[in-house]
Amino acid sequence: MTASDSALDLLNSGHIAESIPPLREAALCDPSYKSFLNYGIALRYSGDFTNALIWLAKAVCLDTRPPNAFLALGNVSTELGEWDHALGYYESAFYRVSHQQSGADAIRQVAIAYASALMRAHRFSEAWPLWELGRFNRSYFALPGTQQWLGQPCDSLLVVCEGGYGDAMLYGRWLPLLHTRARYVSLLIWDRMTDFRSWKLLGVDEVISQSTEMEAANTQYTTSWMSLPAIFGMKSVADIPPDDALRNAYDMKSERIGYCWRAEENLTLRPVRSLDDDSAQSLADALANYGEVTSLAPSKLALYTTKGFVIPSGILQDESLIAGWRVTAQTIRSCKLVVTVDTAVAHLAGLCGVPTLILLPCNSDQKWGTADNQPTDPWYGAHVHYYRNADPHKWNVEEIASCAASTITS
Repeated sequence: MTASDSALDLLNSGHIAESIPPLREAALCDPSYKSFLNYGIALRYSGDFTNALIWLAKAVCLDTRPPNAFLALGNVSTELGEWDHALGYYESAFYRVSHQQSGADAIRQVAIAYASALMRAHRFSEAWPLWELGRFNRSYFALPGTQQWLGQPCDSLLVVCEGGYGDAMLYGRWLPLLHTRARYVSLLIWDRMTDFRSWKLLGVDEVISQSTEMEAANTQYTTSWMSLPAIFGMKSVADIPPDDALRNAYDMKSERIGYCWRAEENLTLRPVRSLDDDSAQSLADALANYGEVTSLAPSKLALYTTKGFVIPSGILQDESLIAGWRVTAQTIRSCKLVVTVDTAVAHLAGLCGVPTLILLPCNSDQKWGTADNQPTDPWYGAHVHYYRNADPHKWNVEEIASCAASTITS
């Protein structure tokens, strides 16, 4: 095994700082497409985005044919919120990966990145085929014995959960449309979401817990709820169906502010979307000027993992207020404002109709568009506001606090 191979093993095992010196030495002593690419990727993982762009560009200058450096350049540009550059790099990567003898996993990886960039640009019609190509047989699968559903009329359809809990709240709005094409609709969903809301009121005939063993004998087709916007022809944000079923009057006299500083998915922390400990504490202190700050981030394993969980001082951490999604919804309705990072709490607050400020990192998810094409929220309504951070390395707590104050008074 070469020193470069050992360094790659370190990088792939998460030992980023240890991998950088030998990868840098390889790039300087043995200049090649591979050494430049590996060093550029390591720099990206370390957060040194400026130098990552330089070394990845050097790799492209040596060889324009492979897709890998273009994909990596797209990823770094996405980290920096440079959406136009990212879209161009992903397009270049996809052109190359689709015109070469690339494996299915490589094609899917590039397709999902390119699709996400197109969706962020609101180029939905172009994005949907790539969105499906990147996800099917990667993040969702057809139940054995069934076929992938493409929207054709059918007798029986199984919709499977995909993504995170927030996606259940985001994509449920398309479920009522299914009975226009499917006679019987089943929903296979995570155990913790089966009683989140009345799925049958959304047109689901049968709700199946994911832990339940099931047979496909009576099911013809499978789809994912994340495929439904494409199947029903969403071309712009104006085509997003409303979902007002969970909106109830909240307590206008309340002085409670709901606060979620931590984003997780499938019990894994999402650091880019989460506030660091210092920022979480500083923002909690600022929010306390406007009312009682109540945690919407469970520290017990009711919804999330407890790994690395730090509770800012001065806030109320009462697990009984967030013991499951139905209870969390009741707590949210008792708030005059919810301030949250991009996690399921943001979607739930949006569904409940409570004034909400969503804190979006520099590398924000495609569903939130850009400041230019999505200045207001098309998913939940005018009560949801965005704070878009401009720095990939730190949060501007002073700006966030100012936005929170404006949201309270608006």
